[in-house]
Amino acid sequence: MNCDNCKKEIVIKKDSISTGYGINAKGEKHCYECCAKEDIKNMDKEGKYILYLTIVNNGTSNYAKITNWPSSLVFDYLSYTTGGHNWGLKRYDVWFTDHRSYEWHGYTIGDNTQICHCKRSKTSKNT
Repeated sequence: MNCDNCKKEIVIKKDSISTGYGINAKGEKHCYECCAKEDIKNMDKEGKYILYLTIVNNGTSNYAKITNWPSSLVFDYLSYTTGGHNWGLKRYDVWFTDHRSYEWHGYTIGDNTQICHCKRSKTSKNT
């Protein structure tokens, strides 16, 4: 099978739980690299996007990882905080910089999800 965008062959590993591709709203199959390009295009257009937040413990400290679904798009975080939410759950807030140096803020509610609701600020480090 080939990517509907770049035409690169998509290899599906039989021992993997992953499909090896993503499907957009039109039903087109995209390789993970093209998924990242599509996500960037949508982030630029909308100014808000759903990404995934993972708090990683490397043995000595924690850090935040902000990615798209297949992790083919990864953003470095500027900072993150953990606090409470009025539902009685934890709230994670994260700030990161995108590919154009715009700052974004995202939040995740609860420990049983990685879904991070993100919104671009009007601030760019290039301005």
